[in-house]
Amino acid sequence: MAGAKTTPGDERNFLVTNFVKSVYEVDPDWFVMENVPRITSMEDGKVLEYLLDQFAEIGYETEWAVLNAADYGVPQRRRRAFFVGRKSGEGFEFPEGSFRESKDQQTLFADREPPRTVRDAFGDLPSLEPGEEKTAYAADPDGEYQTAMRAGGAGLRNHRAPNHGETVTERIERTAPGEKIPYDSWSQKRRLEFGEPAPTLLAGPRPTYHFAHPTDDRGLSVRERARLQSFPDDYEFRGPIAKQRQMTGNAVPPLLARAVADAIAEQTVPA
Repeated sequence: MAGAKTTPGDERNFLVTNFVKSVYEVDPDWFVMENVPRITSMEDGKVLEYLLDQFAEIGYETEWAVLNAADYGVPQRRRRAFFVGRKSGEGFEFPEGSFRESKDQQTLFADREPPRTVRDAFGDLPSLEPGEEKTAYAADPDGEYQTAMRAGGAGLRNHRAPNHGETVTERIERTAPGEKIPYDSWSQKRRLEFGEPAPTLLAGPRPTYHFAHPTDDRGLSVRERARLQSFPDDYEFRGPIAKQRQMTGNAVPPLLARAVADAIAEQTVPA
């Protein structure tokens, strides 16, 4: 989707074609490609048809599916299109999710575990004032997810709140958890709620915020964003804060990536 709002001749419009070229040149046994869900319906499905034809021409049987990260234990509803190509053998079967997307799905997906929530992601992290940074956890890990996030033993890093002005702080303060923050031109700004997974984390070029903390009157720290993506705490983000936000927002959630990788490993026949 890079360059979608630019001129048709913009070279960024051909990034997906360049991916196909890279697969051809590297010639791996398998490949995985991730993109936004709309790639499957662009131009009435012609882009999808073109992609699958291109992969077939270079020798790959390719399966695709739109996966939701929340189904795989990520505390975030994040739908992305995945393409998995195999050089030889039968087609690929995508892994089944084992978590529900919402607490409301108890009847429809009774055999799945409850969704991981913002509380699961943030529960052991200390409260922050705007602009404040802390390097010590607020509590011992509570539950499987927090324990897994802290398994590397590296301590707490990247936990600094955006330095909001008084006007921004007041807007957040007036917003209830789960509600949109009152902006005329920022419809995606929202205050998170502890009891559900977060909406899709965005990248954005600004160093401020898209989502506000459920109880602190501020935007999220980079570590909180990383927790929503399932990056463990021993993964340190570096560089300007705006770039760290872009990295966390653009990334494939590691738990979802692992689910796809495990499925490939299970379906790979040893030589």
